[in-house]
Amino acid sequence: MLGIPYLRNILSLSLVLAIALPLYVAFVINPGFDKLLAEETEGTAIRYVSTLISSLGLGGGELTKQPIPPEFARNVDDLRGDLSLIKLRLFSPAGEIIFSTDSAEIGTVNTKPYFRDRVARGQVYSKVVREGGRSAEGATVVQTVVETYVPLMRRGVFEGAVETYFDITASRGQIDRLNRQTAWVLWIFAGTMLLGIILALRTAQRNIAARDSAEQALRQSKEDLEKRVEGRTEQILEANRLLTSEIAVRRHTEEAFGRALAESEQAKKRIDGILRSVPDGLLAVDGEGRLLLLNPTAASLLGLTPETALGHPLGELLLPPLPVEQIVATLHVDRVGAPLDIILRTADNGSRVFQARTSLLPGSDNGPGGVIVLMHEVTREREMEQAKRDFITMAAHELHSPLMVVRGYAELLSTTGLATLHPNQQQEILDCIHDQSRILTRLVDDLLEISRMESGQGLALHRAPVSIEDVVRTSVTAARADSRFRFELELQPASGPLCIDRGRIQQVLANLLGNAAKYAPEGDEIRISGATVGNSYRITVTDRGPGMSPEQQRRVFDKFYRGSCDIPDVRGTGLGLTIARAIVEEHGGSIALSSAPGQGTSIWFDLPLASAAH
Repeated sequence: MLGIPYLRNILSLSLVLAIALPLYVAFVINPGFDKLLAEETEGTAIRYVSTLISSLGLGGGELTKQPIPPEFARNVDDLRGDLSLIKLRLFSPAGEIIFSTDSAEIGTVNTKPYFRDRVARGQVYSKVVREGGRSAEGATVVQTVVETYVPLMRRGVFEGAVETYFDITASRGQIDRLNRQTAWVLWIFAGTMLLGIILALRTAQRNIAARDSAEQALRQSKEDLEKRVEGRTEQILEANRLLTSEIAVRRHTEEAFGRALAESEQAKKRIDGILRSVPDGLLAVDGEGRLLLLNPTAASLLGLTPETALGHPLGELLLPPLPVEQIVATLHVDRVGAPLDIILRTADNGSRVFQARTSLLPGSDNGPGGVIVLMHEVTREREMEQAKRDFITMAAHELHSPLMVVRGYAELLSTTGLATLHPNQQQEILDCIHDQSRILTRLVDDLLEISRMESGQGLALHRAPVSIEDVVRTSVTAARADSRFRFELELQPASGPLCIDRGRIQQVLANLLGNAAKYAPEGDEIRISGATVGNSYRITVTDRGPGMSPEQQRRVFDKFYRGSCDIPDVRGTGLGLTIARAIVEEHGGSIALSSAPGQGTSIWFDLPLASAAH
């Protein structure tokens, strides 16, 4: 088994996993539990100390030997009953114990370096001491505890400290039991997995050995058969040579030639039929660039006629606006096998992209006899590739900007603290973080919608009878609150009820109104109208923006497509209209637009009335 490389690799990987999983638990998960328990206990100690300081009223000055109020001791006893507090001590700024649940310690001075160098400088000092270990002051403890020193600071001046001992023996025991159980489960799982893999590998080894044996037997049988066939063939050839006369040879030769000629003609017709049916452009030239073959698709693309073009150099037949140099470049032998994009202009001033792939035609003396070129249209693929590149660039920008704002305010709050800011500044920061988070959420929601549609899940609709006029007014009101445009609303009552998903239709309206606001001149009028058309209710949004070209109108509903314009800072994902069309069509409706450069855009969608939908 170890002699087979891939079986040996599988076994090695299994051993690594069987050892790595328990080690990961022992050296990563278990210390993580310990750290989490210590941090939680330290937080409890800090909250506990804050409660005591408030109850004692020590927030206004340093801790001294003044008598401790009796209610403080009672509060300590009450909290010791509710929490796992073992000991509590109060220290003056000089390190003298002025209160302790163990009265014998009062008056003792803490001169340890950690008190002087950390606690007295305003840092919380916390230490987990296991059962039988020594505390920070060198005392032996009988339980597992978390010893925490919390300094009392006022305007940067050390005014004393509070020390607590919390018993975490029970929590530590629960974690140890959980860790042991986890370790046992992982060891058992790893051992079982390793045993199963070893058994599976042994079975695979036996199967491979059996297969090798069968292959060897088959090869031997094949060799024996070939020897017998070879001997029989020689006998047959010798008999044919003895029986064949010169006349028979001639007759058979002539018949064979006639059949070959007929088959050649049929093959030529079949090849011509195949070439005519190929949707891609196909042409071939000889070693000197003369045209040998031209199918109808290539003739149409290059503006040539096969009857007059065949036999002439291709470079002399091509005329502008064809990319003559690009096409001729594909004919060079050193470019064989390398794809090359060729862009051809269309009559409507558009463009089509063809990928040209070349291969050699065999010639005499095993040398190249020419080149055959296949021109496959990749216009749609190149448009999608460009749209995806634009989308990746846009998405990075759309995500980066709000993230940088949130990060900037987070760093500001972490360095200065929320309490140091004026309430108006606090609210402004929170509003900005909320707005940027909403932008990120909207972008992620659009991507999830597209992902669900592409996976075939469709859109979930929650239909209910609603007033379409109310839905439109609500959407326009929301747009007015966040826009610098004039919205003119002209709604006629629907001639029948509509059973729609209110939220989804508001999503469509928000997208259409948002697009109009992006491209219309600031302060301009955006018109929204609604009326019954046949068995549907039509809602139209009209703006007086830059409008769209026919090419932009053709692709405006494609995902990731964003039409270019001269208006700067127009942001978007290129997904809004794709999602809007999906929502409308899921309702059984349709969406369309009309536009022209410099004349604005009108986009409308029809929703079937309830009776028509049924």
